[in-house]
Amino acid sequence: MRAFRLIFIAFLFSNMTCEEAGIDAPACIQTLIKTDPQPIEVWRYKFDGQMVYYVAADCCDQFNSVYDSNCNLICHPSGGIAGGGDGQCPEFHNTATDGVLIWKKK
Repeated sequence: MRAFRLIFIAFLFSNMTCEEAGIDAPACIQTLIKTDPQPIEVWRYKFDGQMVYYVAADCCDQFNSVYDSNCNLICHPSGGIAGGGDGQCPEFHNTATDGVLIWKKK
């Protein structure tokens, strides 16, 4: 009976959405988390006067993306074949502040 309870609890947690799991992010960011390929991490930062979300790709040669709270793509500060992003916000990693990890792939 105890094993059944543990399996049931594990099942409940595995089917939680980001919102149910207590992730503080706009719905569009939560949708990005659930897409395939799933990102490896999502961080919230203050950048250029606004809250933004840094979405780290799960594998090599993919861009890491920065979105505003409406999921408008701001830039790709890193990643890609050369690793330097798209060049649209080269200052991101030096000027983004108050970084909080809000989600990490298990």
